[in-house]
Amino acid sequence: MRRILFAVGALIICLTAVHAADLSKYPADRWGRRPVKIYIAERSDVYRFPGLGVSVEELRDGHVEASLTDAKLQELIAQGWRIEPRMTEPSANKGATGHHNYVQMTAFLDSIHALYPAITRKFSIGQSVNGRELWAFLISDHPDSAENEAEVRLAANIHGDEVTGREMCLAMVDSLTRAYATVPAIADLVNNREIWFMPALNPDGYELVQRGNANGEDLNRDFPVPDGGPNDGYVAGTEIEVTQFINFWAGKRAVLSFNYHGGALVANYPWDYTYTLCPDDALAREVSLGYARLNPPMYASTEFDSGVTNGAAWYVIRGGLQDWSYHATSCLDVTMEISTTKWPSAGALPGFWSDNRGGMLYFIKQAGWGVQGVVTDSLTGLPINRAQLDVAGIAKPVYTDSIVGDYHRMLMTGYYDLTFSKPGYASKTFDNVRVRLDSVANLDVQLSPIVLSGTVSDSATALPIAGAVVTVVGVRADTTDAAGHYSIQAPQGTYDVSCAALGYGAKTAPDVAVDGMVTLDFALGSLNQFGYEAHDTINIPDNGAWIVDSIYVDRSVAISDYRAYVNITHTYKGDLAVRLFHPGGDSIRLHQRSGGAADNIIGWYPDAIKPADSLRWGALYGLNAPGWWTLKIKDFASGYTGRLNGWALEIYSTGTGVAGGPAERPVPVRTELFYGRPNPLRDQAVISYQLGAPGRASLKVYNAAGQLVRTLEDGPRGAGHHSVSWDGRDDRGAAVSAGVYLYRLVAGGVARTSKLVVVR
Repeated sequence: MRRILFAVGALIICLTAVHAADLSKYPADRWGRRPVKIYIAERSDVYRFPGLGVSVEELRDGHVEASLTDAKLQELIAQGWRIEPRMTEPSANKGATGHHNYVQMTAFLDSIHALYPAITRKFSIGQSVNGRELWAFLISDHPDSAENEAEVRLAANIHGDEVTGREMCLAMVDSLTRAYATVPAIADLVNNREIWFMPALNPDGYELVQRGNANGEDLNRDFPVPDGGPNDGYVAGTEIEVTQFINFWAGKRAVLSFNYHGGALVANYPWDYTYTLCPDDALAREVSLGYARLNPPMYASTEFDSGVTNGAAWYVIRGGLQDWSYHATSCLDVTMEISTTKWPSAGALPGFWSDNRGGMLYFIKQAGWGVQGVVTDSLTGLPINRAQLDVAGIAKPVYTDSIVGDYHRMLMTGYYDLTFSKPGYASKTFDNVRVRLDSVANLDVQLSPIVLSGTVSDSATALPIAGAVVTVVGVRADTTDAAGHYSIQAPQGTYDVSCAALGYGAKTAPDVAVDGMVTLDFALGSLNQFGYEAHDTINIPDNGAWIVDSIYVDRSVAISDYRAYVNITHTYKGDLAVRLFHPGGDSIRLHQRSGGAADNIIGWYPDAIKPADSLRWGALYGLNAPGWWTLKIKDFASGYTGRLNGWALEIYSTGTGVAGGPAERPVPVRTELFYGRPNPLRDQAVISYQLGAPGRASLKVYNAAGQLVRTLEDGPRGAGHHSVSWDGRDDRGAAVSAGVYLYRLVAGGVARTSKLVVVR
């Protein structure tokens, strides 16, 4: 809420040391803040408070009103400010005939919709802290359809104890719906506008008879500030009422709005948070004057020029609704102070209705004046969502609606250069467009898409290549269809365009001017393909060491492209890391602990499965291919198991290379015992292990009592992977009984034990 007037107050300068003040005479509210009056010596003193960390709630005759913490109150007293406790304004009229509490307001809106279902809709945009619905009420001729109509918002009661605007909104809802069928001027407004009412932005505050919401937060200090800095809210974070409001209105295209307050009589326009004038300052002042002229007490103000003021020129606040609305949604919002009494008697409401009805109708009408139209795609005729309209000389764009593609721009009467733009379309400018503040100029616009398209084919056969990826570098990419065709919509500019397809040499076309319908074809030369497979089956130990398997590439060629196939079954692939190592040591992360349960990894990287290191996939291009390529897999958490069933590698190159014999196969870096499979064992199980170095290895099976049952291996073994079968028999050849058995590997000073269950 805003407060009014200024006069000479008393500022006492302390000439001696000030001790900690006795705060007992300053009653605290339920949140521990102390409502006070801070007296000022002159009007300009109000501009000092933002720097002192004081959020002004009201500016009255000779003092401001604020709520201070104990520390801030002590600080201001020590600085010599004259401060007095502030008593809450009486609200004896609460519940009197003519005022609507939450239940009555809800019933009233329901009754209006029941009487006029063809032109009304009631929405809840969310709930308050105490669970009350935040109602939005729409009046329009087709309330269920998006149309080329300006949206206007009439809101009130963001401060719970400022209630006059709440009743004005409800009265206008009643007036519009009653008059729709009989008054042509009203029917014209309803038929050509989306008229939104939000009569109770703070329903909890109303019921509690307090300024803030149920958490004690001043909701009109809780919105994001355009400069990104902190707001003047008392409570950390954003209150639920503000969050719901933002979420609802950020997706709409309201043109004009006001939010009703009480405690003063003035139309206050942006900005509130800075002394810099808003881009639409002249328009904001004129629209505010349009309301004030129709409100005789406001227009006759002796404190404000014609009853209007720039927000910051009155006093600065941070976190107000109107600044957020104008900055974030391009909706010009005015803080409309319409009553010097916060909670007037019910008997005074008819007088307020008489003072404000004309201004409310003016706002509804004004929202649809200026220049308007629909922006569509010149090829498809479809509306373009969020096409941008810029007015030369006014740094405040507006945007088209997501469904209809309509825009509405209020402007002062004059001639304007209007530019329409959207990424992926050629912008279009209309010079010297005549626009009037008091009527509407229609200007529909077609934007031509900027499209780069073409065909990718095999240079030898001229056949189309499906699955080729064409990339406008830094913008977007497209994949060719079965006919080899691609199409990319991009902002106007000059780009490098690359084309790559598996099995073909990549090409890049530099400095392609994309400024309309541009055709660019690619003919790719095929690459030589070399394929390699490994069929080793290796268990992946639960939360154990890396397992390693290798493939030898025998062709001495430079890598133009490559892909890797893996077949891993696992009960929880989110535990797994999978890496592919080039013979030179560089590696690519194929999988890095993503995914969930019962989700195997089977397929080709990078075409069927996106690698974790997708941005580094090209790091191996140009390297020499021959040597041992290594696949490493590790399980990083307990409780799930799996195995590598095999993997493969395909190398693509422009050269044919020379086949060579394999070098010595790399050995595992650690000695490790893997799970036996199957488990439970009925007839036979395979137990795998790996040795980090050659040496003696002992693999034996024991029963649950620790008695030796079977020696599976006991002798020298080479480094690498080994597998041995156990047929469920002991050293004498007799079948062992059902139960739990342990198998133990001892090698190179390392001992590992695991278990098998035998069933019969």
